[in-house]
Amino acid sequence: MRATRTKGGRPARLIWWARTHHAGPWLARALAFELAWRAVWSLLLIPAGNMAVNWYVDANLISPEMTNVGILIDFLTVPGVLTLALLAVVATAGTVFELNVLVLVAERIARGAVPGRSRTLCREAFCRLSNLLHPSTLAAIPWFALVVPLLHVGTTATPVPALEPPRYAVDVLRAMPGGDAILAALHLTLLLAGALLMLVPAAMATRRTSFAAAVHLGVTTLLRAPARVKARLVGAYGALAIVGAVWDALPVDVLHVQDYNVYLLRYVIHAPLFRLRLGLSVLEWVLLAVAVVAFSTVVFRSLPLACTQGWQDDTAARLFDSLNGVARARGARATRTLAMAVARLRHKRVLAAVLVAAMGWCMIQYVQQRPVPHSPVTIGHRGTGTAPENSLRAIADAAIEGADVVEIDVQLTGDDEVVVFHDETTSRLAADSRSLPIAGTSLRRLQSVRLESHGVPYTMPTLRQAIDAAQRVCDDLELLIELKPVGGNADRLAERVVGIVEDLGFVERSLLMSMDARALGRIRELRTGPQWRVGYCVFWALGNLNWPIGVDFVAIEESQCNTLFVEQAREMGVPVYVWTVNSPARAAQYVGLGVSGIISDDVAGTHAAVSQAGR
Repeated sequence: MRATRTKGGRPARLIWWARTHHAGPWLARALAFELAWRAVWSLLLIPAGNMAVNWYVDANLISPEMTNVGILIDFLTVPGVLTLALLAVVATAGTVFELNVLVLVAERIARGAVPGRSRTLCREAFCRLSNLLHPSTLAAIPWFALVVPLLHVGTTATPVPALEPPRYAVDVLRAMPGGDAILAALHLTLLLAGALLMLVPAAMATRRTSFAAAVHLGVTTLLRAPARVKARLVGAYGALAIVGAVWDALPVDVLHVQDYNVYLLRYVIHAPLFRLRLGLSVLEWVLLAVAVVAFSTVVFRSLPLACTQGWQDDTAARLFDSLNGVARARGARATRTLAMAVARLRHKRVLAAVLVAAMGWCMIQYVQQRPVPHSPVTIGHRGTGTAPENSLRAIADAAIEGADVVEIDVQLTGDDEVVVFHDETTSRLAADSRSLPIAGTSLRRLQSVRLESHGVPYTMPTLRQAIDAAQRVCDDLELLIELKPVGGNADRLAERVVGIVEDLGFVERSLLMSMDARALGRIRELRTGPQWRVGYCVFWALGNLNWPIGVDFVAIEESQCNTLFVEQAREMGVPVYVWTVNSPARAAQYVGLGVSGIISDDVAGTHAAVSQAGR
C-alpha cells in the first residue's frame, strides 16, 4: 500500500512521489546497467568494429593516400558495403537496446512498479529489438546511430543523437557572410525535428511496433495532446537540450570513440588530461542515463503510452536465455577447470613468481611510450585569424603572435605561376564577388582582383612573395606549404613549388604537404636531400596509421585525431599536426596526447596553451 501524500512544497511532493514509486532503486539499476553496458560497448564492441574496418582496408585498399571520394568509392564493393552495413546494424541494435532498458525503467517508475531483477529488465529490452525486423529500420539507422564517415561509430543514449559536423567546417561557415544565421537555422531545425520525434524511443520500447509506426504514433500523440501536456513535454525536452549545450561548452572534451583502444590504459597512466577526459566521459554516461530516465518518466506521466502488457518475442526470449545460459555455464566450467588445474600444479610458489614476473615485464613493455619526435609547435592556419587569410600581413602577424610555423595554401595559375590562395575561385573573398578560377586565370588578372578578409583589403600574393615575407619577419619562421592541385596539374604544381623553394634557399625552413597522392609522389621524386620534409594531409581518414606512408609528418583533421593514430605515429617516429584547433583548451588536450603541432587560427592563445602544456 502506498504512503499517504505528504504536505509541503513542490520539492517535498517530488520526494514523496519518488519514494512511493521506488525511483531510487530503479535508477540505481539503470545506472548499474549503463556503466556496465558502456564499458562493454567502449572496450569490446567499438574496438571490434574498428578491427573489422581495418581488416577490410588492409585487404582491399592499395594506398590510403587518396582523395576523400576515392576512399568512399573503394568501400562501394560487396564486401565493403556488407562491412559497413553490419557495423551500422550493430550500432543501431546496441543503441536501441540501451534506450529500451532506460525507457522501461522510466515506465516502471511512472506506474510505481516494485523493483525486480535487472536480468528480467534486460530480457524485455532485448525482446523488443524484434521491432527492428521491419524495412523502416533502414530509416532508423541514421536516426538511432551516429555513423561518422568510414565507421567511426558511436552511440548516444539520448532520444535524439547529436549530429556534430567537423569543427573546421563550422569555423569556415561562421567566417562567411550570414554564416552564423545559417548555423542558428540549422541547429533550430534539428532541435525542432528532435522535439517532433521525442516520443519515438518510448513508443519503440513499450509497443510492439515498427520504427515507421512508432514515428506515426509518437507524432500524432504529441500533436493531439492538450496544450498543458505539450508545454510540459517541450519544457522537459528543452531541459535536455540545455543540459547538452552546457555540457558541450565545457573547455575539456570527453574521449573520442576511437580513443577506446588497446592504448587506453597507457594514456591513463601517462596523461593527466586524458584521465580527466575519461572521468568526464564516465560522468557523461551517468548524466545521460539520468536525463533519459527523467525525460521518459515525464512522458509516461503525461501521455497514454503505457507498456503493452504480456507481449514478448518468443524467439528473441529464447535467444537471450540461451546466450545467458551459455555464458553462465561456460564461465562456471572455466572457473572449475582453472581451479582443478591449479590444484594439480607442483611448485606453485615458483610458478606464481614466474607468472608475476612475466606479467610485470609485459606491463612495463606496455606502459613504455616513445617520446614525441619534437617539442610541440604552434602553426598559424593560413597565417592568423586576426589578419586576411593567406596574406603577407597574416604571415608577419602570425610570427608576432608566437607562431613557429605558418601554414599557407598554394595553387597554380593559368600562366604557370604559384599563388597563395585556398579556394579554387575568387568568389568567397573577392570584394565584388567576382568568380575567377585560379587554375584558368593569369597571375596579372588575379592580382587585379581586390580581395577582402576581416574587413581588410589585400592582393593575392605569390609563393615567392610569401617566402620573402617569412624571411624578412624573422630568421627561424617556417612555412607549411599545402599544395592544392586542380584539374590534373598536381605534377606541374609540385615541380614549380620545389623549384621556387630551392631558388630562394628556403628548403630547410619549408614543410610541403598535400591531400593529393600524386603531388606527394612527385615531390618525393624531386627532393634532393634529407632536409626536405614532405607530409600527408589526412582528411576523412580511418583514424589509424597501420600502413607505410613514406612521409616525414602527417596533418590530421581534429575530429579524426585519437590515441590510436598518435601512438602509431609515435612508433613510426612521425610527427602529428592537428588542424584546425581554435580552442586553447583543446590545443592543450592534443599536446597532452603527444601531438607535435597545433594548426590554429588563434595563434596567440594556442601558443600560450602549447607552451604551458609542453613543459
